[in-house]
Amino acid sequence: MTALSARMLTRSRSLGPGAGPRGCREEPGPLRRREAAAAAVDTHVHRIANRLRWTKKATKSPEETRAALEEWLPRELWHEINGLLVGFGQQTCLPVHPRCHACLNQALCPAAQGL
Repeated sequence: MTALSARMLTRSRSLGPGAGPRGCREEPGPLRRREAAAAAVDTHVHRIANRLRWTKKATKSPEETRAALEEWLPRELWHEINGLLVGFGQQTCLPVHPRCHACLNQALCPAAQGL
């Protein structure tokens, strides 16, 4: 177990039931904006990163996606990725019946090609 994993496990226990890896990675308050310990990847970020092919190969879990994104995404952007993509994943890039026709990223998105 890595030091980061041990800290996340300890922190998740202190946060109570329902706290998972993503919540444990997010730093509270002003620290969160400076630099994240790891990219926070939830189901929306996982789905969108795979649709946009931001990973070298398709990933099967948010944890795999986090590791793949951290390989190329500059560390200073790790804290922004979740906030930028969650709303997009809830409103436009839906898990079922994504709204590709209304998406401003349609021309850039491999998943939207051929529609």
